[in-house]
Parts: sequence; C-alpha cells; structure tokens
Amino acid sequence: MLNVPILLIGMIYGDVNIDGIITVVDATIVQKYIVNMAHLDNVNQKLADVDVDAVITIKDATAVQKYIVNVDGYGKTGEKFAAA
Repeated sequence: MLNVPILLIGMIYGDVNIDGIITVVDATIVQKYIVNMAHLDNVNQKLADVDVDAVITIKDATAVQKYIVNVDGYGKTGEKFAAA
C-alpha cells in the first residue's frame, strides 16, 4: 500500500494554495517557502514539488510561472497528483 495522504487524491501539481487554480500566487508561495518566509505543510509541499525531485527549489517556482504563461518546461504543473 502506498503512503499517500488521502487529501492529495484529485489535487493538482502547482496549485500550492489549493484554491482550484494555478496562478502567480502559487509561484509566489513557493518562492517565499524557499527563502523561509512561508510554511508549507506536507500536502502543500507535494503540490509545490512540480519537478518531483523531492526538493522544493526555484526550479519548481519557475515551472509554475512557465505553466501560467504557457511556456514549455513546466514539469507536472497542472497534472493531477498521482502516487508514484
């Protein structure tokens, strides 16, 4: 059995604030998290890690921004969360 919080089922990578849409607010939250200006719980961290490398970095924030402006290279941003 996979150890995936039930809350993640149906959620979308990149929707860090879980409001149903991916916006610059989500990218900003990731940026703030990186510099310790915001806290993310385990669920939000999973959704913020859009390159799925188990580390939240500027790459993740940039990928969310790329998704917003429809530029290639946005990882799993916009995809439904799926347990690996």
